[in-house]
Amino acid sequence: MRKSVLLFIGFILFSCSYAQESYKTLIHKLDVNFYDVCVVAEAHFDTINKDKKGSGYSGFLRWKNNNEYKYYPSGERNNIDPFFVANAYKSISSSNRSISFTNGWRELGPFRIDSISGQYSAGLGRVEDHYVNPNDTNVMYIGSRSGGFWKTTDGGLTWQGGSSDTLMASGVNTIAVSPTHPDSILINVRNSRNGNSHGIYRSINGGITWGVSNFNPSTVGFGGLGSNFKIFSIVYHPTLPDVVFMGTSKGVYRSLDNLQTWTNLYPTADITDIKFHPTNDSIVYILDTYYWNSVRDHVFYSTNLGTTYTPSSSVPNNNGKSGKLSMSQACPNCVYFASDNGVWKST
Repeated sequence: MRKSVLLFIGFILFSCSYAQESYKTLIHKLDVNFYDVCVVAEAHFDTINKDKKGSGYSGFLRWKNNNEYKYYPSGERNNIDPFFVANAYKSISSSNRSISFTNGWRELGPFRIDSISGQYSAGLGRVEDHYVNPNDTNVMYIGSRSGGFWKTTDGGLTWQGGSSDTLMASGVNTIAVSPTHPDSILINVRNSRNGNSHGIYRSINGGITWGVSNFNPSTVGFGGLGSNFKIFSIVYHPTLPDVVFMGTSKGVYRSLDNLQTWTNLYPTADITDIKFHPTNDSIVYILDTYYWNSVRDHVFYSTNLGTTYTPSSSVPNNNGKSGKLSMSQACPNCVYFASDNGVWKST
């Protein structure tokens, strides 16, 4: 009882000492204890309808949740540098960072996100896919989740974008380049937020201009703004120039005539990765990551150029972790499967 009274008296005295200052002011005074700021804020919101839009209560809760871990358990803020992470990041120069990229790796930047526009939300966009021209490694293409298609011809010193800005959406998550014509490019154009596809677009001049291919919402019957159709991967066969595979949320499609026509050979699946055997043209590997099927512990393979598929033996992937496939010319019969449950190899 006595302890409760003392706490109540302490709260009254504290409230009086900050009676003339709002919690918004106290937030920026680092000599005021974090939990004291919370007391003043909660007292303020008890006097208004904090559930009303624009009350500021949601903003306060975000501030509280984003900062409490920094000052727990004492709540003292005057001995904590709030810009510790930012200052530590700035102290690492680009030359120091590149030390960790050994064996020929070089970081191409940008080295700071605020160097793009100087704003908090610079809109850099994550890189979803990339391509390096094997005959001229200075030529590279990248696809950005929200920034479209970009190209460099000088090894990454400068980048040119904007050619996809006038397309149906701003996201490019997968790039396929003809093995015989590196200026012939296929990209999936999708909504950056939900990933729904607006179809595959083609460029025949190295990404300078784009035109919609035959694989589009009108002809496929899926896609567009209101659909849930997604294209996860577009892949040219490495040795059969006109053969293209598309991994989608409706299964795997195969075209034998460079997207003039196609067939869905493995429907009702989320095909997120497609790889080819390095020396046998007929062998194709796919990953089905459809959530409601117990398929994520298997790699599916075809020995007839994707016409039919057989599941592999089980991979210890805990049925629920998405993965990636990789092949190697050095070991043609090796298949590598990686997820956040580890890296697995089949010989």
